[in-house]
Amino acid sequence: MNFRSLLSIVLLILFVIGITVTASPQTNKELLFNVNVPFDFVAGGAHLLAGRYSVYHFPTKRVILIESVSGKGAAFMQVSIATAGPGENPNTLVFNQYDNRYFLSQVTTKNDHEIHICSKSREEQVIIAQRQQSEKKAVAVGY
Repeated sequence: MNFRSLLSIVLLILFVIGITVTASPQTNKELLFNVNVPFDFVAGGAHLLAGRYSVYHFPTKRVILIESVSGKGAAFMQVSIATAGPGENPNTLVFNQYDNRYFLSQVTTKNDHEIHICSKSREEQVIIAQRQQSEKKAVAVGY
């Protein structure tokens, strides 16, 4: 086998691996619920507009994907997971509100009785650091 043939085979293998890696995230989304968010908000550092969103585990329970149904925005968030008691948790997004700004704080899922606690974005951390007193208000949005 000459060098040119070997190079062609290696490039073909890399191309197939690239397609597999690119396509596989689409199959790993687990839809949790859909929700209407009536205000603009920040999730995972991304600024998202008010509207209808689908919420997914992606690709594991430790990562949440929130994706606009209209395709106008999406955000990934690393989360820590806590267990909620039965009956305590409808499908809900909880936001921290600072004046007229909203930051996704947690995602509660009914089927698996879990509370997914979102990491704070840099933007939210700056707001918290600038305030001497916590003036946040939790706002829950369910479906």
